[in-house]
Amino acid sequence: MRASLIAGLIAVALVSQVGAQGVAGNGVLTGVERLNIHGCRKGRTSVVVSVAVAADGTWQAVETTHAYQGTYTPRGKGNRVLAFTFDDPSRALYTSVLNAWADDLCGVPVTVTSATQQKAVFTLNKRRTKGSLAVVYRFTGVANGRSGRAKLTLAGKGSWQALP
Repeated sequence: MRASLIAGLIAVALVSQVGAQGVAGNGVLTGVERLNIHGCRKGRTSVVVSVAVAADGTWQAVETTHAYQGTYTPRGKGNRVLAFTFDDPSRALYTSVLNAWADDLCGVPVTVTSATQQKAVFTLNKRRTKGSLAVVYRFTGVANGRSGRAKLTLAGKGSWQALP
């Protein structure tokens, strides 16, 4: 398993607001997700996520086996940068997906005890037709009675289609 929900949540950043007018739309994000756990194998996987963003500030992202949702906030000059948050059920699902991926990489059961978003931004080009993203999450957890740290990163890009 992989922690592709981050990709889904990040993909939400494929939308922005133009002045006071909200922009709804959908798109596809492709990228690479990496999970580095101190003392375990490194994980790397390609991800493809379908994203839908509503003008009311909510989003939904669907990858092969999981669906996530939450809210977004435009930031920065020109509102071409989007910061996202995800709702509690999506956060819980994210943790379970991460646990499964960590179990596989470490070869033993791992329990994630904390997850902190360090960076989650998506920047649209000036025409608002394409974007690039950068995400970093840091985790702590326990495996075989030992505490450890992990870092999940995602980098990707995709196209965006605004809805009328």
